[in-house]
Amino acid sequence: MEKAAIKIARDRQDDGEPAIAGAPEENLTRTYREFMERFLPAYARKRNFSPKTYDSYETNLRAHILPYFGDWVMSTITAQAIDNFLDHLRKKPCSGYKSYGKKAGEIPTLSSPTIKNAIIF
Repeated sequence: MEKAAIKIARDRQDDGEPAIAGAPEENLTRTYREFMERFLPAYARKRNFSPKTYDSYETNLRAHILPYFGDWVMSTITAQAIDNFLDHLRKKPCSGYKSYGKKAGEIPTLSSPTIKNAIIF
């Protein structure tokens, strides 16, 4: 994930636009939340996201990814951490109308498409 973000940042530099990922050394102290605050808007502009697509990415980020990885330092996010995150999503109960009026044990977990959409980054 970090390597892909750095590659995208370098592509931006080649386009004459400001870098969004910064130096790899910054990732020793920068949290995932701080990184995404700069990365998502810049990436959306580069890829010409529609407002609806941007809102979808931002919603998934806020609802699923930031509660888990938000305060992690970028350099500490490993493949094992991502596997653990996927396990966490598979066990996460749905919210909204699917959970309304149901007991905790009756609430379904997130569907595979929802998990897939949450990890598109």
